[in-house]
Amino acid sequence: MQTRKPRSHKEILKELTDWCEKVEEGEIMLSSSGYEAYGESWWDSDWVTEYEDPMEIGPQLKRYYKEAEQAVYDRDYESASQMYRKLGTLNITTYDEEGGDLTEMGIEDMVSEKLVSLNLKQIAALTLYSIYQAYELPERIRRLYSFFSRRMFKDTGMEALRRMNRNMEIRDKAARMTAAAATNMGESNIAAEALKEAFCSKPTAANYFRVLTCGGPECGRDDLKSLRELAERLQQEQDKRQKPADNGEGYTRYYWREPKETDPYRQTDQDRLGIYFLDGDCQMVWRECRKTKTALGWSGKFIEEGVPMLLALLCENSFESKAMRSVLSDIKQYIGYEEEYDEPEFIKRFLLWKKQVIIPGDEKKKLLSCLAKIIDERVTAIVGGSHRGSYYKAARLGAALGEVEESMGKDHGKAERMNKYLAEFPRHSAFKREMREYM
Repeated sequence: MQTRKPRSHKEILKELTDWCEKVEEGEIMLSSSGYEAYGESWWDSDWVTEYEDPMEIGPQLKRYYKEAEQAVYDRDYESASQMYRKLGTLNITTYDEEGGDLTEMGIEDMVSEKLVSLNLKQIAALTLYSIYQAYELPERIRRLYSFFSRRMFKDTGMEALRRMNRNMEIRDKAARMTAAAATNMGESNIAAEALKEAFCSKPTAANYFRVLTCGGPECGRDDLKSLRELAERLQQEQDKRQKPADNGEGYTRYYWREPKETDPYRQTDQDRLGIYFLDGDCQMVWRECRKTKTALGWSGKFIEEGVPMLLALLCENSFESKAMRSVLSDIKQYIGYEEEYDEPEFIKRFLLWKKQVIIPGDEKKKLLSCLAKIIDERVTAIVGGSHRGSYYKAARLGAALGEVEESMGKDHGKAERMNKYLAEFPRHSAFKREMREYM
């Protein structure tokens, strides 16, 4: 009697891949039906959905996860990692028998609906372990952090972050994806902790902004002094490690080769100035603006974004106008915030941040007076000098200034400010057209 030769892990991987493709294409699916369940009163009801698994997706998942686990024990980490990836990212279609609607669920949903019994914590750990063993840097980290936005990797993601070198820039992405997973699960504490770790690895203004607006405990500006100090200390340690060696290698060589994601991130002056702004430090922002002594030639200098920053700090309205939206666009670009991993839009985070910033009334009035002077000078220099390509900049700043004045209590502040400029340059039709855009 012949014995059946055991199949290799690669053969099982091929079978698993074919099965996953059929699931993804809807050839293999779940079915569902719903009904209204009533409580003690007829108006006290809830919609209940029940699922059936006629094609035995649950048992097949359980079997394939066992095969992946065995591949880990047999040290075939490449096959194991691919099995875990295909299963962990699987989208399973559910067909509503009554309505005909199609919905999707993932592995976590299958477990929560009791369609399959799986140890998700163990699966998450073995997934990351197999990837760690199968791939070298930097590919290893790319594959690792691609899982951290999924729910089952929430806790494992934080554990992995603690084990990763804080000085690697790529750790920032892993931390933010872990924060996304925690947010999806309603775990604000874990999300806040992950975002703080992102800032430690990549201390940009954008990451600081994320921490300030994550809504977690101990994430206000006054609470983050220790975090800023930690990030600064890590930067100082990097500087010491990367100083030029006697043989001329080390720090200098870092700039003469292509940077890698596993390199440490070096905080820039732009990062630091953005953080001063987010801390509501008007004096520091204004001091940096005043380094530019002329009303022209602002391009590429901090004052071009610094003045909009100060206007935003003073503004007390909802930032819905075209001029103030333009101001926010400048700020978003300067701090480098991009909506990734299902993050909130910039405006939503910004309005949360704005509530945290408190500037004394006397300081606001003094700053407004200084801004009015410098913006008047810029409008005069641009329009009076017939710099037609920059008329839109003058119109935008003038309109934003007027809106800030009005938001701070000046009646008809915007109209008065704009009429002032129109009266000053009555023959500049191109400038008038730009001004009308903000009326």
